[in-house]
Amino acid sequence: MLMLWVNAPAATTARGIYAFDNVIVIQPGQKVTLHAGVANAAAYQWFNQKQPIPGAVKSEYTVSSAGNYTVIAYSMQGCPSEESELMQVLVVNTSVADQIDISVLKVAESKPVAAGDEFIYRIVVDNKTNQGASDVKMKDALPKNLVYIGIKGVTTGYGQYDPDSRTFTWVIGDMPGKAKEELQLRVKAEGHGTITNTAVVTSAGVDIDPSNNTSTAVKDVQGLNVPNVFTPNGDGVNDTFEIPGLSDYPDNVIDIFNRWGNSIYHKSGYLNDWTGNGLNEGTYFYVLQVKDANGVAQTYKGYVTLLRTRSEE
Repeated sequence: MLMLWVNAPAATTARGIYAFDNVIVIQPGQKVTLHAGVANAAAYQWFNQKQPIPGAVKSEYTVSSAGNYTVIAYSMQGCPSEESELMQVLVVNTSVADQIDISVLKVAESKPVAAGDEFIYRIVVDNKTNQGASDVKMKDALPKNLVYIGIKGVTTGYGQYDPDSRTFTWVIGDMPGKAKEELQLRVKAEGHGTITNTAVVTSAGVDIDPSNNTSTAVKDVQGLNVPNVFTPNGDGVNDTFEIPGLSDYPDNVIDIFNRWGNSIYHKSGYLNDWTGNGLNEGTYFYVLQVKDANGVAQTYKGYVTLLRTRSEE
């Protein structure tokens, strides 16, 4: 791909020009030169917001206004290259001392998670500059396969959840320079598959590095977490072989076998109602087949122990 770059970004920082990856921040009246390069290019065409810039046909282009800049190179035969990566230029009316860099990091708990399980996201907001920041907020819109449970370990500020928009907001407020704040967001997985969601941090100041204002966490959720014991003793607790989350898979078939491999129970559309009636205490084996709403099939195999003895109080 045709590459863009800015000369000596570290040196330009002293003049109030900041370059971070594909984002450049300049102040009003300042200019920055973008460079493009590809082997054997005969001509170039620069673009801003996908529109060609008249007269911008060299390998360098100097800009002083905000925009999203790209470039195409042409060979001697007039064949165009692919469009370059985008370089975003931001113009901010502030001094270097007033500029801040607020980042957010979101990481999912590493433990295995199945449908119906709770787990934790660790979220860290970091003021990377010496300048204090104000009105700092972190927002996280939860996807439909996550249920908000609560928060814990909040170092500062407070959290609030809007069930209508499914958005959690962490209101931090003022952050001194070099401050770092953290909380743990408790959620429950509904359904299996890959859960992807993004935390976004904002503040009242001008952020010199927008690239770290978002953080995306990915979590794989197993379809079902089948229990390995139930106690049908009539005490009203755990009296049936109940598989959490099975109601999400009405298209299911379960078979249960004794230790000799003989079938002792078969049910299509199992409703979590098997009590092991007439069976002795012991270990039994199951094969559970389910299909999700998209027709994707999964098979779960394992054992379950049946215990009838009531525990002494």
